[in-house]
Amino acid sequence: MNQIINDILSSSIALGIIAFICKMILKHMDKRGLETYKNKLKIESDLLAKRIDFEFSQKKEREIELGRWGLTLLSSVNGLIGRLKYIKDNGSLTED
Repeated sequence: MNQIINDILSSSIALGIIAFICKMILKHMDKRGLETYKNKLKIESDLLAKRIDFEFSQKKEREIELGRWGLTLLSSVNGLIGRLKYIKDNGSLTED
């Protein structure tokens, strides 16, 4: 009976030590995994922020360019309307 208790005690101590070592190894691997995951998230968020910033600047440049073209077209239409009004008021195209 004493031998059985001694065997159970020694095997439970051995299993406890093995479990403690496995827990330390898993905790270390988990920390490394978390650090890797944090770094991956940081890189992805930086890339996403750069992409959003690039798209915003492209949209802003496109809107500025469209505004310039719109102002150019508005100016030319105003000139054309002014010329047609001048022709209408004077009644002839050849008097110029």
